[in-house]
Amino acid sequence: MKPPRLALTALALTLTASSALANTSRGFETGGKFTRFDPVVAEYNQTGAPFRIVGRCNSACTLFLSIRNVCVERNAIFGFHAGNDGKGNISLSATRHMQNAYNPKLRRFVIENGYMETFDFHTISGVDMIEKFGYPACTAQHRLAEDDDRRNQRGLEGSYVDLQRPVQRAMPRGSEGSFTSR
Repeated sequence: MKPPRLALTALALTLTASSALANTSRGFETGGKFTRFDPVVAEYNQTGAPFRIVGRCNSACTLFLSIRNVCVERNAIFGFHAGNDGKGNISLSATRHMQNAYNPKLRRFVIENGYMETFDFHTISGVDMIEKFGYPACTAQHRLAEDDDRRNQRGLEGSYVDLQRPVQRAMPRGSEGSFTSR
């Protein structure tokens, strides 16, 4: 018997948001609206849980740098640019919102080098974020926390999880609210 379509849509949305529950930036790589990122930052700052920035982290994803127990994977790549007003215009307040998420050394660097004056991406490697800007490198302990979280995500009360299939951790952009049967 197939679960009702509404339940599948709810599951898809839950799995999209599960990146936040997985203690990593997976699923948030391309940035987006602050309303998607600010609650994650607030949650992790409230709980003190570790949060790993992995792979690409562009635009609003860099807000995760303000999580107090954040770490950066050495192979991560950060993309910085000016904030926008949602209508395609550069927004000083959106740009400042992102800059305020950065430690003083990184903030000074991106401002002095014009990284956030245009919509062009300017990248900084995870190695540089660690070695030049003082963000902590991820350790085996951070990775173990993610593994523990993955095990705990299976069988959550009130959620539908088919344990015969691997849990999908993130969905491609533009697929929110849709369900594709395998």
